[in-house]
Amino acid sequence: YGLKTLVTEEDGERWNPMNTKAGFQACKNEFTILLRRAQMLSAENALASVITDGANYDASNKVTLAGTDQYNGTTSDPTGDFQVARAAVYADTGLIPNRAVMSWEVFNILRFHDDLKAYINTNSTKTTGLSPEQLATAMGVEKIIVGSARKNTAKKGQTEVMASVWPKSILFIYVNPTPSPSRAEQSFG
Repeated sequence: YGLKTLVTEEDGERWNPMNTKAGFQACKNEFTILLRRAQMLSAENALASVITDGANYDASNKVTLAGTDQYNGTTSDPTGDFQVARAAVYADTGLIPNRAVMSWEVFNILRFHDDLKAYINTNSTKTTGLSPEQLATAMGVEKIIVGSARKNTAKKGQTEVMASVWPKSILFIYVNPTPSPSRAEQSFG
């Protein structure tokens, strides 16, 4: 990553007309933050593109839900789907998935799903839905990771069109709890 931008004395003067030097530094700091955010968004977009690309997975390790099987349908069976997904990861790797990765849109639907709320058996979810921790419990994993980044997909100069970086999907993965696993140890990331 080699992003940079030019910050001039005029920028500093516009930022703080009373103290150009302080305005210059404040402007430089703001641009640094903006460039770092751009780098992070680019990295997250690249990661999401790779790990959610169905072509990177064997046909037996992916399912596309349609119609009433989608989780916004009242007859969908997310707990059954989660059991099948966890079993598939275990069958292929010998490891029990300990993380579920999903978009904010999927998280927002699942946390209000009646079957999952009933599984947790709590009355505190009527307006707020399940917490990430409660949803993780219902999904049979230690933690869920919710991708919430959004990007502008419009061409330069066109009206902004915001879209999620993460598609409407769920990945069940195993992440090795050792911060630096050896090459012999398996881990998704």
